[in-house]
Amino acid sequence: MKSKIVIFILPPLLIVLLIASGLVYLNTRLLPKSVTAMANRLKERTGLVFHADSISYFPFTGLKLSQVRLFNAYQKSDDPFLTARRMDIDLNILQLLTRGTEAENLVESVEIHHPRILLTMKLLSFARATYNVNQSEGGMKTLDNMSAPADPGTPESSAGTGPDSGEKSVSRVPPEFIRFWNIGSRIIGHRLFPDQLFLYNPSFICIDKTGKDEIFSVPDVFINREFFPGLLQITAKDERTGLSVSLNFEEKKAEGDFAVAGIDLERLVSLFFSADSLPRMSGFVDVKSRFLSPVPGLMELEGALIGRNLAVSHQLLGEEAVSGVDLDYDFNLIFDPETPLAPPRILGKATPSNPAIIAAMQESHLRDPASAWGELRVRTGNLRVNGVDMDFLPAIRGIFPHPSRPARLDLRLHLPDTGADAILRAIPDGLSGPFEGMKLAGSLSWDLDLEIPLDMIREMNWRSSVFMEDFAVDSIPAELNVYKLKRSFVHILEDGRNSRMIRVPEPRRVGFQWMLANSELTEGQIYRLRNREKQGAAEPEVSGGKEETAGVPLDRSYRYVYLEDMSRWIPLAVLTCEDGDFFFHDGINWLTFRHAMERNILSGGIEVGASTLTMQLIKNLFLSRDRVLARKIHEAFLVYLLEGNARVSKDRILELYINLVEFGPGIIGIREAAEYYFGKVPGEISAPEAVWLASILPAPRSYHGMFLDGEVPDYWWAHMRGYFDLMLERGRLSEEEYQRAVSRRPRFRNGDAP
Repeated sequence: MKSKIVIFILPPLLIVLLIASGLVYLNTRLLPKSVTAMANRLKERTGLVFHADSISYFPFTGLKLSQVRLFNAYQKSDDPFLTARRMDIDLNILQLLTRGTEAENLVESVEIHHPRILLTMKLLSFARATYNVNQSEGGMKTLDNMSAPADPGTPESSAGTGPDSGEKSVSRVPPEFIRFWNIGSRIIGHRLFPDQLFLYNPSFICIDKTGKDEIFSVPDVFINREFFPGLLQITAKDERTGLSVSLNFEEKKAEGDFAVAGIDLERLVSLFFSADSLPRMSGFVDVKSRFLSPVPGLMELEGALIGRNLAVSHQLLGEEAVSGVDLDYDFNLIFDPETPLAPPRILGKATPSNPAIIAAMQESHLRDPASAWGELRVRTGNLRVNGVDMDFLPAIRGIFPHPSRPARLDLRLHLPDTGADAILRAIPDGLSGPFEGMKLAGSLSWDLDLEIPLDMIREMNWRSSVFMEDFAVDSIPAELNVYKLKRSFVHILEDGRNSRMIRVPEPRRVGFQWMLANSELTEGQIYRLRNREKQGAAEPEVSGGKEETAGVPLDRSYRYVYLEDMSRWIPLAVLTCEDGDFFFHDGINWLTFRHAMERNILSGGIEVGASTLTMQLIKNLFLSRDRVLARKIHEAFLVYLLEGNARVSKDRILELYINLVEFGPGIIGIREAAEYYFGKVPGEISAPEAVWLASILPAPRSYHGMFLDGEVPDYWWAHMRGYFDLMLERGRLSEEEYQRAVSRRPRFRNGDAP
């Protein structure tokens, strides 16, 4: 009986032992050897380096791998671009054992749990300075006629590029685009790529330029290898995200749809900005889009961007956060890495005199479209901001091969006929400021065509057309009432310690001869200017305050001086030092604006403001002196109201500026300055004295130290000589007057002549 039991039990035990020993041998000898061979084959074919802490085969379930890491052999970084806690592989072990490394279709499915995928945030940084830039004469490729370029570095791509090649054209597609498709085609053509690939709970690690990691998760991803050779279908979906992408590695084409809801702007912005310059943003954005990439690198994208209650705060914007922004943007854009740099439409041929600028222009690719290529361009784009619709069409041109920045930024904007009050109400909180109490009537439309060469921002140019119909200011807050400058008014001066209420008298028009002698305008220009000023709008209803301010007594010692009662050298010196083209612009000098934009962008802050006399008067009377964007926007709008709508006369603006500007601590206006520094009345001021007074206006409290020292130092006298030269050049001084002016420095009332 026992022998029968032993005979019954022994065969199963032997089978179990045989299977167990076979599994041990498989897991300890055959499997490591096979996996090593496959990993080496994978590295040879794709450049991918595979590592796993443990690999075991379990009957009926397949391979189990732990702590999987995948490296890119082409990258210098030691960081794996994929890690996973566990990987389950449905492997045909019999094919592996019987056919070895030559077996095909070994893997039916792979499940990767908690994968972490590394992304390096180097958007559009695909260029290399060693590209061959020969271009065929077939013109710009389109979505219909573009063909897939050869892979750089392959015999096909290098053929015909030598001296005897007959100038055969070479693709400008950056090699990273081609490498993506080549690696992908090799991977999915490899026998180890599964028919089905599952990524459970994946997350992405985005490495920005500061090295900071930002992790975001996406829903489970399913990748299916279709029966068509080289075709992958990628899908993912949850309550916030939808993704459906088709990648055809055989033909190097891609298309798909994606939608992401609730993108956290605060986290997104941190990927692109360093901590010290990080604007604080809040709010969430939804994106819906469809894309098509018919050839490597080329991509067409259409979709919608939706943001609700967005907010941003930064020290350059102002103390208040810009908030309450709702926007919808329906767009169709194209990224084409091969398109040559389109010639500028409105950029003029600059003729600078500065040798450094000329040299920079000669080195720049802006004048040679053949030396830059690639563009990201919005072809159609309807933007709605807080209920106001406009066409918004930006473009980045000449992306390659510049190592630091593209060649040019273009923008086209069309605002159709829109109610002026609706536009005012659309201004977000934090930018609207005191304009909230203003009421506008009528409508306006605006067309803007802008080109900014990023190698030389000061060369920017634009065409702007604004059409207004029945535009009027129905109501304006008292603190912004620029219309009162056309009449007598009171104003409170603050010098940090004391408040002084002064009364400015009614304007008095200067004579025609004064304008002819001091404005540099011709007779015809003076007549046209005065006729235009007669058409100024009447003062609207004033709301939100009173002209007279209780608690501050009227300063009856203050004396206002009309232009014709002061020395002619005073306005001429102020114009020379502060705003030489004052009589020729409408409140904003766009030439100095261009130069200021370049300096501010390159410095990353607002270093210079390109302020005109009108802008400085607006700032002194109605606004703070903070160098922030919000104040500059307020300033520009008030300048328009002052010169474009109220049409306060140019001589009145100049006269107000000279009478209300600070010339030193507690020294307001030209009468107090003339008496304090030189013991004279304004009508007695000489040309050197006038130039000194005008020269200190950028920082009168700091330069007040010259008066305390009792003399004008050598370095400042040399600085003043430059203004005398400019006055002579512009005809504001005759040769005889110039010689007298430069022969003697001004003498302060408490100092001796040098």
